[in-house]
Amino acid sequence: MMAMLIAQRVILKKMILMEVPAMLQPKVKVILLDSGMRFVLWQSSRILPLFVE
Repeated sequence: MMAMLIAQRVILKKMILMEVPAMLQPKVKVILLDSGMRFVLWQSSRILPLFVE
């Protein structure tokens, strides 16, 4: 249940995969793959640079 909720938040770009608790990451990845959201795994696992001026 919790993995499904978090997967939905990743799909909606409310959180990234790296923010998902380590225990739930495998389940969330499976849910994303089963949902046809393979590209979300790639997009959300990138580390984007943070620029501060």
